[in-house]
Amino acid sequence: MPRYDVRRGTTVALLFCCAAFFCGQAWADEASVAAPEQELGAVASDGDDAGAASFWQGAPVEAPLSLLSAGVSSAPGEEHGGQGAPTLTHTIALHGRLIHFPGFVLDEWFTVHSNTWQGQANIAAGLDYVLRIVGVMEVQLGLFWTDLSMQDQYWLEERKRDDWTSAKYTRQSLSVLAMEVNAFGYYDFLPEFGFFYGGGVWLGGILGDVQRANVREDCAQNAQAGLGELQACPHDPVFLKEQAVPNVIGFASVSAGLRFQFEERMVLRLEGGFKGYFFGGLSLGAQFF
Repeated sequence: MPRYDVRRGTTVALLFCCAAFFCGQAWADEASVAAPEQELGAVASDGDDAGAASFWQGAPVEAPLSLLSAGVSSAPGEEHGGQGAPTLTHTIALHGRLIHFPGFVLDEWFTVHSNTWQGQANIAAGLDYVLRIVGVMEVQLGLFWTDLSMQDQYWLEERKRDDWTSAKYTRQSLSVLAMEVNAFGYYDFLPEFGFFYGGGVWLGGILGDVQRANVREDCAQNAQAGLGELQACPHDPVFLKEQAVPNVIGFASVSAGLRFQFEERMVLRLEGGFKGYFFGGLSLGAQFF
């Protein structure tokens, strides 16, 4: 299997995160221009030209607000109630998820194999930062760990399905430590309750390894002839480490979920989706304005 350049992948992810942050700051700066212009209009109104003062007080204030509210979930004043509401919010949260690797993918390469949730639970946990550009979108940056380990048992490659003596008793202890960036659209049914949807990419390093041992041939032959079970066969005591496991992996992700806000600053998110494996879970964190 191909190897990946860790430094190149990490650099791309960091550049993408920085770009998302500065885009959010640029939007906030544009929206804040309205206030100084309104004050300038008030000074002009003390002069002889009342029409010019009316122009400065009216038009520049209406334009940014109309841009934020057109075709979006909610206007800035609606989300937190009243004028002067923030155009940016920041949420820091911890998340926990249940994950499952799709068995039909493994079926393409293996006739017999293990999978997640066979004799064990597979979870993911991480830390999220969510920048909400009010009335526009959300940008999520995350760091997470995912347990992809599977129960020890025999694996048999699809191309060798007629030769059970080639089965390998496999110990698989893989997990992933990764960074991700996602962009979400959202719709607030109420200031405290809304729906979000979107996707992004993640890139991470592989932890753990895969070790294999040969099956005892006479037992495998009997099992293939219907005189026993392959999984009950003994194996050699010597395990060899699989060298084809990549150092770095990444994948695109899609997800959707519900967002609840309570006690003014607490945010609960329920989310499910697919990012190379299926996942579902929740996050809980604090929101800052």
